[in-house]
Amino acid sequence: GTLVLQDAASVLGIAVLEALGGDGGIAVSVLVLFGKLLATMLVCFLLERFVLNRMFAMFARSLELLYLGALGYATGLAAIAVTAGFSGEITAFLAGVSLSRLPYKMHIETKMEPIKSLGVAIFFISLGLRLELGSEMVDALPIGFGLALFTLFATMPLFAALGVPAG
Repeated sequence: GTLVLQDAASVLGIAVLEALGGDGGIAVSVLVLFGKLLATMLVCFLLERFVLNRMFAMFARSLELLYLGALGYATGLAAIAVTAGFSGEITAFLAGVSLSRLPYKMHIETKMEPIKSLGVAIFFISLGLRLELGSEMVDALPIGFGLALFTLFATMPLFAALGVPAG
């Protein structure tokens, strides 16, 4: 749960920074970004609610079909998002979240585990490389470094205070 929240916060932060680097007003860019994000979340929710259970019930006959179905779902939604002008990486992340609510999630996770670490690294590298260092981004760097340092030094003491075991 904690890692998913950290990933979601990172995705949201990078998406906002990406919107700040675009043309037009900052407020308009951020509002458009959140509109696209909410629309993507709604699509993933509706697919999970009405389509995925039936579709993956058919795929459950074979572990390979579950694996291919999960990859096809995530990459298909990402391709549609890129065509619609939204981030494919963020959409693939949201597609993965919607897959995690399926009753077959353990089987899917078992098959996806070998590529998960590589995928996470590529995900954050590709998002970071797409950022344009405009004047707003340069002005925000001290805040970003401050948040990174806070996260680095505050996470473990916070978990210890809450009684969450390390590791």
